[in-house]
Amino acid sequence: MLSIIVCEGRTDAIFLSYYLLKTQQWEYIKGSKIPVKIPVQNSENEEANWYKKGDNFLAIWGVGGKSNFKYAIESIEELNKLGNKSQFFSKIAILADKDNDEEEEKINELNELFSFRSEISLINRQWITVEFNDLYEMHQQVDLACLVVPFEGPGAMESFLLQVLSGDAENEQLIKAVKRFIQSTVSERYLHNNRQKLKAEFATVLSIMYPERVFTLIDSFLRSVPWEQYNEFQEGFNLFEQI
Repeated sequence: MLSIIVCEGRTDAIFLSYYLLKTQQWEYIKGSKIPVKIPVQNSENEEANWYKKGDNFLAIWGVGGKSNFKYAIESIEELNKLGNKSQFFSKIAILADKDNDEEEEKINELNELFSFRSEISLINRQWITVEFNDLYEMHQQVDLACLVVPFEGPGAMESFLLQVLSGDAENEQLIKAVKRFIQSTVSERYLHNNRQKLKAEFATVLSIMYPERVFTLIDSFLRSVPWEQYNEFQEGFNLFEQI
């Protein structure tokens, strides 16, 4: 069975792979072992990797921004409409930032990405089943899911991860202090908008928690945190354990 998780960027893809390798024992694969080539548009901004567990395959595709979600979903649907079992994605999930939208608004936006004849009604942190006919009028069905983060308030993946870390009282005090510093003292010369400030807050918190890893590659740095030990992280990402 083939499954795919579509997410906005590299950070999202790193966390997804970290969680699933750590908790579900997926194995990274490449080259001739991958079942389908993901149609990446820009390799500098996107990241697509394959994983295997038993007879099941999972692709994680960081599409390089929410504006590329439509292209990604259309590409996946085109493969599925061919009805070729070796290239058919039985499960499709989207990991999306809530940004400044309400959760319902964001989910409605994700619903519109799909071109099924029947109306799609995604539910945050749940799977639904959709039926359709492929190009040969053969009946098919696919499971869809979405995870919109953070669960509380506006923001992005970094907001969710800071909320996760805040579950520890000492971490919470650190995060509050870092936010005060970033919001009140850092010049716009360096941080031009709230999105950049959020990334700076997250990076600063991790740098203080793990100073010895500051100069490591970003994916290694992010993987150094035992995210799976935090309950809120588990509650969010356990949606993907059903793949």
